[in-house]
Amino acid sequence: MRLSSKAIAACALLSFSPLSSAAVYLGATGTMSEFSKYDDVKRGFGSQIFAGYRGETVPLMVEVAYLTTGDNDVDGLDVALSFKGQAASVGYFGKFDRKGSGFFAKVGYYTGDSKLKDTSGGGSVEETSSGATYAFGVDWMVARNFGFRADIGGLLNVKDLPGIDSGHKSNVTLFNLGVVFAFGGAEPAPRYQPAPVYTPAVQVPAPIPEAAPYVAPYAAPQTYAPVAAAPVVAPQAQFVAGSPAVVIAGGAVRGQPSTKSAIATTLSNGQAVRLDSQRIDNAEGSWWLVSGERLKGWVNEKDLQH
Repeated sequence: MRLSSKAIAACALLSFSPLSSAAVYLGATGTMSEFSKYDDVKRGFGSQIFAGYRGETVPLMVEVAYLTTGDNDVDGLDVALSFKGQAASVGYFGKFDRKGSGFFAKVGYYTGDSKLKDTSGGGSVEETSSGATYAFGVDWMVARNFGFRADIGGLLNVKDLPGIDSGHKSNVTLFNLGVVFAFGGAEPAPRYQPAPVYTPAVQVPAPIPEAAPYVAPYAAPQTYAPVAAAPVVAPQAQFVAGSPAVVIAGGAVRGQPSTKSAIATTLSNGQAVRLDSQRIDNAEGSWWLVSGERLKGWVNEKDLQH
């Protein structure tokens, strides 16, 4: 266990260092072991402690572990086979989510002690055994720093009769299930970034150059001959005092030559009247004093015709 304990301690320290921005991890599993060469050797139950490092840009993993198979009892005999030791491996890790979950395949080298034990209390025999190791599995991370591991692997050519026949060997199949703690390697969830607020640039208008004062060109004074005013021709009256006239429909007869004066009567269309005097002109037009059968008053010239 000397090599394994030092390697695991180094990985644990590395996981809390600045280098842990990539995936440093450690964990532990329960292990079910099986000596595949024998039908009469029962399965054993042991454990495994591991630590490793996964590349951030390269899908490479490096891992060390300490493991024990537990006692694999032999049917009908008070004898059990077991192995404990350490392993180092390298492999491929394919990440498939943002938390750091992924599947892996690794190969490596193991070394440790194979033991043949008398379970009735008669002692045990140990012998160093080493060889190749392999595993296939998956790390499923339920959070950025915590997840579960499941894998199946094996130790090849483990001495199964230590102290009796060093050349007698068997492969040991290992089924592992446990937990893994990761430090780094997971992609942080994207944070909401508010959309930038557009601020229009303030444009300062260029100063307008001051115009030179305008100086009118000198012009010699001109002398104009006086123009005689055109004679004012007074409009000739359309009607003459004492002449007859005919009222247009709706002609109003008033007491005074003004529209503000009360209407004495309204004449019907074509009614004949006589103009009694000259007309009176004001802002409302020309007014004639008219008389007729039982009427006398002022009528505006626009209501009269010849």
